[in-house]
Amino acid sequence: MPGFESPGKHKNAKFERFYAQWDFRDRMGAPKKEKTVLLRMRVSARLHAYLGYLSRHTIMGASENDVALGVLTERLNVMIESKFHDRVKPPTD
Repeated sequence: MPGFESPGKHKNAKFERFYAQWDFRDRMGAPKKEKTVLLRMRVSARLHAYLGYLSRHTIMGASENDVALGVLTERLNVMIESKFHDRVKPPTD
């Protein structure tokens, strides 16, 4: 029917706009495939379970790997912006 809109349409749009601020992909942008490098790491079962919880109950990512990628990328960007590498240097012999 012309002009008919689902009653939940505006609610969903409002919901999506509100939670978009927490979506790491919007702030970081999607990585370019040709400029990425594969990184593999192991985490404890407890940490993996928490990443799974975040993937199911938040919009941080669709899987444990997506959540870990977003958290790690966000943290590393903060470290780069704060010039962490200039403040914390290994001792020289």
